[in-house]
Amino acid sequence: MIRIAGAAKIILAAVAGIAPLMWTDTAHAADGPTEVMIVGVIHTAYPGLDRYGSLVPDVLLPQYQAELVRMTEGLARFRPMQVHVESEDEVAADYARYLAGELQSRRNEIVQVGFRLAKHVGLATLHASDTSDSRDIADSGPIEAFVAAHGKKALLDELIAKGKALREAQNEILRTGGLLALLRHTNHPDNILFGHVAERTLLIFGAGKEQPGADYWAKWNRRNIIICAKIIQAARPGDRLAVFFGDAHSYLLRQCVSETPGFKLIEANDYLPK
Repeated sequence: MIRIAGAAKIILAAVAGIAPLMWTDTAHAADGPTEVMIVGVIHTAYPGLDRYGSLVPDVLLPQYQAELVRMTEGLARFRPMQVHVESEDEVAADYARYLAGELQSRRNEIVQVGFRLAKHVGLATLHASDTSDSRDIADSGPIEAFVAAHGKKALLDELIAKGKALREAQNEILRTGGLLALLRHTNHPDNILFGHVAERTLLIFGAGKEQPGADYWAKWNRRNIIICAKIIQAARPGDRLAVFFGDAHSYLLRQCVSETPGFKLIEANDYLPK
């Protein structure tokens, strides 16, 4: 065990030492760290209430379009050189259509937030940085089966009730303060941490060799690790990246970026207007 730990320290020291050499484009080597701004967003494709009780605004309404314009102007002050969105499919064709004046009526945040900012700052392309692993994560069947078999329904109901209370608090911010107020709330570090800890509570569902909660959590972590890997692989020293993903991803993506040599985490709320 001691030998393994010692080897790990040597590897970590070596990685830290060669971090500036990980990029082959030497023209950027003196440009400083890669700055990454993780912007946690809400999914806006379906206005109304989603199955979790979250209020999804119709972003095509004038009041929200005005807020999105202000959001774009604020984030543009970061001067992003790359924009990453929550898609596993190539978005180049859709972005080209958007630049040509199409797709403005699509409600999803990829278009309304990601495409809008990329166009505003003059980017020719965007990065689709999600992974197909996302399809395998939504299955909560094993957890529900464990709950039913082990008499844990009351515990699960309590967690669901807490989740609904959290969502209702967010809904109230949206109703009273608007979309920008909600985005600033969800991107505050304290709220990002709270949401992460709440999700991790699923680890309580399991016993012995049957660990549905841990399996669910491991899949969620793997998805976010792959997303972060794609972000890191696309970046060069001195680049500035704006990354738009659902707010549940924020904690793990922020952790990955902040712990990666040569990268600097930028707070979204330093640029989101009040």
